[in-house]
Amino acid sequence: NITTVKPSEELNGWALVRPGNLGRIDTRAVLNLPLYEDKVLSRFAFASLKNRGYTYNAFRDEYWSNQNSVNFQGALRFLPLDDLTIDVAGNYTKNHARPRGANCFFVRDVPTQSLSPGFAENCKTAQAAAPDEFYA
Repeated sequence: NITTVKPSEELNGWALVRPGNLGRIDTRAVLNLPLYEDKVLSRFAFASLKNRGYTYNAFRDEYWSNQNSVNFQGALRFLPLDDLTIDVAGNYTKNHARPRGANCFFVRDVPTQSLSPGFAENCKTAQAAAPDEFYA
């Protein structure tokens, strides 16, 4: 059960920007905006999350296991009569995250590596570029 904060008669809002490691940026903002006297109220919320990811895919030259999402929520509250309240709300979410990545390791070179040209070199490049803590 998720209960959201309903629009109120007060004009207020807040915003947050929070950086982190791996290029992470979290943003959030909320605006509570009365539209017409005490009869039409609105509330809007925005959030985004972005980080570069921690697995490098040398073959595609991009980071995987990243986060990249945008979220929006809007709500309207109509109060036409003292004993009647009409609430309308909607949400929008878009996620551009790449799939979860994995690290490749070569225990020894084998002849089948030639079936995918460049795979062995790209795997070794990705292994060298990744931080050591992922190989512990």
